[in-house]
Amino acid sequence: LFGHTRGSFTGALRDHSGYFETAGNGTLFLDEIGELPKEQQRQLLRVLQTMRFARVGDTKERPLTARLVFATNRKLMSEILDESFRSDLYFRFAGHTIELPPLRARQGDIKLLAHYFLEKYRSQYGRSIDGFTDEAVTLLSQYSFPGNVRELEGYISSAVLLEQTQKIR
Repeated sequence: LFGHTRGSFTGALRDHSGYFETAGNGTLFLDEIGELPKEQQRQLLRVLQTMRFARVGDTKERPLTARLVFATNRKLMSEILDESFRSDLYFRFAGHTIELPPLRARQGDIKLLAHYFLEKYRSQYGRSIDGFTDEAVTLLSQYSFPGNVRELEGYISSAVLLEQTQKIR
């Protein structure tokens, strides 16, 4: 996140921009924020409070100009009660929360996402598959997807690679 300066630790042979700096005026997506260890939570909170950061090994602070977007599959309020997640960090970004139900609760999205991933991997792998059989769509819509969208994406990626016909069966 922070980057580092040359010589700040063994192996730091050159200056390195971190994600905060590289994001510039864009958006930085921090996935699985609930997994962040307490010490890094403290560091991130400081950045969010001051909107400034320093590379590791540097005293010069730089402005944080990127928009930060966080995601987690954890119930952070429970984590706060367990004292494994800092409440002050949570309340720093929780004012703009979007709750996205699991894929199994959004059956209508499965077919749309499956077609999106089909296009993505068909292009990436240079395959000429042009859709799904009705049976495949039915099977996808009946599955609970405990791994959510990532699991669906993995299935479609594999199917595009392995399918020998024009439609994924």
